[in-house]
Amino acid sequence: MELEPVRTPDGKEEVVIRLADPDEAHLIHQITMAAFAEYEHDRVPSAALNETVEFIRERLEDGDEQALLCIQSGRPIGTVRFQMDEHSLSFFRLAACPKEQGKGRAKAMLAFLERYAKENGKKEIWCNVRRSVARNIRLYQSVGYALVQEQTVISANGVPVKVVTMKKEITGVEA
Repeated sequence: MELEPVRTPDGKEEVVIRLADPDEAHLIHQITMAAFAEYEHDRVPSAALNETVEFIRERLEDGDEQALLCIQSGRPIGTVRFQMDEHSLSFFRLAACPKEQGKGRAKAMLAFLERYAKENGKKEIWCNVRRSVARNIRLYQSVGYALVQEQTVISANGVPVKVVTMKKEITGVEA
């Protein structure tokens, strides 16, 4: 499945979103590291910064996860990883290269995920977001996600982190 190419506002470049192959784990890793670098010096840095290319490749190869790539003029500029169960799709590590942020890339990938979930009979999409990253919460709310739970989780280094769970119902999926 691939979204129809979308032209940038200036009409010059195409953006294509498609499922990634395990052999593209290095691209997923590269984009994620660039996007999540801003959290490197947080009191509790994102666990995404500890992931390796091999870890991502193994997760994609064994089917535990899937991933999207967002490509503009042949250049990978965004990614998101996700998992599906019987009723839902959960995504994580939504990332756009820093120079591409604020240009609608994340919203385009979210639209792809919603369509993919619907085509696969899923009734809802979920994500977890750090409470401290208000811009991500606003992004998800702007495309129909609702905050459904707030909790504190303990990070790998033992520090509590406030996290919100957000959910979007998929319309038009039969029970």
